[in-house]
Amino acid sequence: MQAYSLTNTWELAWSAFKRHWLVGVLLSVLYPFAGFIPIVGNVAVLILSLFHTVYGLKAWNKSEPITFQDITSESFTTYLKMFLGVLLNFLPILIAVLISLPQLTELNAKAQEELISPETILAQILDFLTILLIAGLFSILIVAALFAYPYFVLDKKMDVFTAIQHSLRFFTDNILRVFLFLITSWLIHALGMLICCIGLFLTIPISSIAAAGVYKQLVDRTV
Repeated sequence: MQAYSLTNTWELAWSAFKRHWLVGVLLSVLYPFAGFIPIVGNVAVLILSLFHTVYGLKAWNKSEPITFQDITSESFTTYLKMFLGVLLNFLPILIAVLISLPQLTELNAKAQEELISPETILAQILDFLTILLIAGLFSILIVAALFAYPYFVLDKKMDVFTAIQHSLRFFTDNILRVFLFLITSWLIHALGMLICCIGLFLTIPISSIAAAGVYKQLVDRTV
């Protein structure tokens, strides 16, 4: 078995992207439009992220150019199980907002009636931001812990709980590798945003392929 290398994974992802660039770029171009859909825009963006996960795994595995039929060939049940995994990533932030919302509503009402001082308002806002920061850190941890979850659903056809269990085992066996990949992926996306966000049309599909590559190269060492 060839030794895992993060640098080699990105190089292989780039090579795969050159074979499958069209579908990957078109999916990325849809993100801005999906985000502006009234009411369900955020859900549409999450669904697109699932399409990119499928795209990444198939692009890593296939030599022939990918078509949209390859993306839509997965069953509704598979996508639903993947979607549940995505929701788990945002669970800490959702809980933090729900806990803080009544206090923020009350704070806003008192501020409008000038019943509290600006210092108190600032202090409570800082408390809310601190809670969000902590929730965000927990969300990052969940993203890392469930990194392999969608691939176990896609690749191994596991149910939700089995996929979560295997993903947690995958994470504990590859903590450093997973975090290093996520950090490099986020840095590459940051560079893409600097190029008027147009660079994201390239970095999103490439990182999707690379993420699948990390899973495929490490999964046999774990499962």
